[in-house]
Amino acid sequence: MTDDNSKGRTLINARLTLNSGLSGRLKSVRMAIGVTQKEMDPLFGLGKRSWQRYESGKNAPGSKVITELALRGFDANWILMGKGKMRRPDAAKYARDQPAGYVLRDAIDPSSDIEVKNEAVFSRLRQASYTLEEMEHEAGWRPPVYWHELIKTLMFVHGLDEPGAARLLDALQSHLKTDVS
Repeated sequence: MTDDNSKGRTLINARLTLNSGLSGRLKSVRMAIGVTQKEMDPLFGLGKRSWQRYESGKNAPGSKVITELALRGFDANWILMGKGKMRRPDAAKYARDQPAGYVLRDAIDPSSDIEVKNEAVFSRLRQASYTLEEMEHEAGWRPPVYWHELIKTLMFVHGLDEPGAARLLDALQSHLKTDVS
């Protein structure tokens, strides 16, 4: 019985050691990216409030999140253990382009006027809408409004590119045709 309790305490102590400082480092990563806790969840395909639980120390991120952060130039060893520097020296070489959603926050000069930022966002939204409408015109088919808006959102917020949107439109068109017949 004592061995089981001792093993349990060792496991708890190991978790506390791993998590001590982890939540603070995750907050530093988020701050370096420049988004809120709420905005981190969709960037990494996480459930609602997952990043908030990581930063509070209630949960620890899995390998998918750590890998994604490493792909964005953060040092996994620093994130997990606090050793080394937050960014890898070669981070610029491996850093991905910022996700499309970053246009919503400080994609242009953060000191600039809110009207300028709003215009940049609306300009990008108009461009996504125009591109989608052109694709629908070329295909000679327009999906129901719900699907049109969903594809436009995928293009604007999540960075779905034109070839991906075209494949999605084609698949949707063939799927809806088979549902009707």
